[in-house]
Amino acid sequence: FCMWKGTLKKGDYHTEMNEEVFMKWLHEHFLPNIEQNGVLIMDRATYHLQLTDESIGVASNKKKDVIINWLLDKQAKHPGTNTLYTAEELSQYPKAYLLTIAKDSRPQKKYKIYEWIEAWNASHNTNICINVSPIAHPQLNPIEMMWNFIKRYVSDNNHEYKMQAIKDLTLQCVQQLGAEVWAKACDKSHAFALQCYEADQLLLANDEDEAEIADIDDNHASDEDDVAFL
Repeated sequence: FCMWKGTLKKGDYHTEMNEEVFMKWLHEHFLPNIEQNGVLIMDRATYHLQLTDESIGVASNKKKDVIINWLLDKQAKHPGTNTLYTAEELSQYPKAYLLTIAKDSRPQKKYKIYEWIEAWNASHNTNICINVSPIAHPQLNPIEMMWNFIKRYVSDNNHEYKMQAIKDLTLQCVQQLGAEVWAKACDKSHAFALQCYEADQLLLANDEDEAEIADIDDNHASDEDDVAFL
């Protein structure tokens, strides 16, 4: 378990965390201590999912010539063809249209974290994989349940209201979170996922039933029209 203490007296600690700090922690503290076939579970914090240089798009606040150079570098093509745009063509378009072309020409998103883990696996003969948790679904993320447990424990037992007390209580609580507690959280998350799946299947079945009823009504309407016509 590794804790990182922010130094800001105001604001959110996320402003102090960045890609460089995360990468350092990942390589120096996490990866050396994970099992050979371990799983890295991450949320979608910005510094966790930094795009590779090749998959970064062009910002809408960039000047027109910057956007044109980006399009030329990415070898943007006319829609539905293999014909590349020329610098002369692009210079005739307004900036708004250039941004539309840029959006269509943006490469598939690739994240640095996957490249880091792939390189680590290759150099250390491991098979570590990554699981990125869904957005805003604590019921589907066991780690969110554990984090809630830790915060509640610290809140209930924090009587000194000092940073050192918070740190000590956090470490105490983490030591109590053994495999059995984690297993219960995972089981609870899995059960909730199954409930969501069953609810989706029920909605799909209801939609199919309504579609069949609509077909029957249409057929009856056709029969009545035929009778009236005769």
